[in-house]
Amino acid sequence: MAGELSMLGIRSKEQQIKKEITDYLNTLGGKLIRLNSAGTIIRGIRVKQAYLGVPDLLLLLNGKAYFIEVKTKSEHQFIKKHYNRLKEGGFNQDNIKLDRYQKQILFLEDVVRTGNVGLFASSVEDFIHLLN
Repeated sequence: MAGELSMLGIRSKEQQIKKEITDYLNTLGGKLIRLNSAGTIIRGIRVKQAYLGVPDLLLLLNGKAYFIEVKTKSEHQFIKKHYNRLKEGGFNQDNIKLDRYQKQILFLEDVVRTGNVGLFASSVEDFIHLLN
């Protein structure tokens, strides 16, 4: 249904937030890459990136890589509140959404370990705040 609405020009909340953040990031002068959420090919097999935890956006700016996972406000609050439990798999990981959150958390933590920036954002203001 959400995909059908998107095709009709009606954006989901997350898509609208992603557009606002993308519009802002394009003003910063770096290189912005929208990572393909449809998936990628690994060893000849199409793998959905959601299963790998790959975030929505990559911004290359001033010698750093900023990996940004866009979430709605309610999802962002849920992830912040239950961060450690999600990370450790303390929820029913058979739930695809919770499993995806865990993979995204682990991916972004790997990004941070490399000296780059990995973050969840639910608005342009979140992104700006997290940069400062």
